[in-house]
Amino acid sequence: MKRINVYGQDHSPWVQSVLLALHEQQISYRLTTVPTLSLLVSGGVMMPALRFESDTWIRESTDILYRLGYEKPTTDESKHIQAAWQGVVHRSDHPGVFFQSVSWISDPEKNSMQLILKQLFRGFIAVYFFLLLVFVRFSRIIINPDNFVTQFKFWNDKLVLTDSVFIDGDSPGQCDLQLFGIVQCHSSIPSPVLTALISSRELARLRRWIEVMQLRFHSFPHLYSGTYFKPNLPAPTRAAVNQRVAFWAGVLLTMLFFPLTMPVMAINAFRTHYPAKLHSAIEPNTNH
Repeated sequence: MKRINVYGQDHSPWVQSVLLALHEQQISYRLTTVPTLSLLVSGGVMMPALRFESDTWIRESTDILYRLGYEKPTTDESKHIQAAWQGVVHRSDHPGVFFQSVSWISDPEKNSMQLILKQLFRGFIAVYFFLLLVFVRFSRIIINPDNFVTQFKFWNDKLVLTDSVFIDGDSPGQCDLQLFGIVQCHSSIPSPVLTALISSRELARLRRWIEVMQLRFHSFPHLYSGTYFKPNLPAPTRAAVNQRVAFWAGVLLTMLFFPLTMPVMAINAFRTHYPAKLHSAIEPNTNH
């Protein structure tokens, strides 16, 4: 197998699904939490992206998983995978919690200078995504459901009716990976969505599936759900102090030079159509 490079941060459900697939297949990869220059030029800071050593970058998680051998979900399954991400805007409810949680994401870069530079740039990326979530929320591009339990009912009922261990059969398929990635996203920064997942009686079968997935991926280094669901497993290793200091410096610099950084963010959002993509990733009637 060719060497694999991955760009993304593990708070993203789509990045999580790709990393879960690579872990499941025991495929080694080189992970970076900031985009390469070619990725930055071609598509900004959108994630995930995966590249086999000599190939071009692939961006969409569904396409990446298909390339890794996982059949694509049906149209109906895609609709409900996307719906399960509803509530993502609540990640911006508490700015301090948001930025502290993101600061804990560690980059595996070995070169000390490059590591610091990456964490500085991650500060910019964090401000960018936080402001986009705020914009999407208050512009009402996304309207949350009245009850966050409803977005998971399809999967709970599907599991009730199957004799298989996983949604896609006797081993995890793309639906399992995408949905479990969404669980990691909701667990990385707790919100009302996580409360519904933990406490609703209507989602008891789904919680058993989460337990099965956690047992399957007990050694996965990006497992946020282990803190909240059985069996309890260690949270991901937090970034070292020097990484967190560089990250916060990046956040501060981004805000200090906001008259310069804001246009860059606006151009990136316009080029990548991010608000529309975020809407399509949530809106049940569209495909991711």
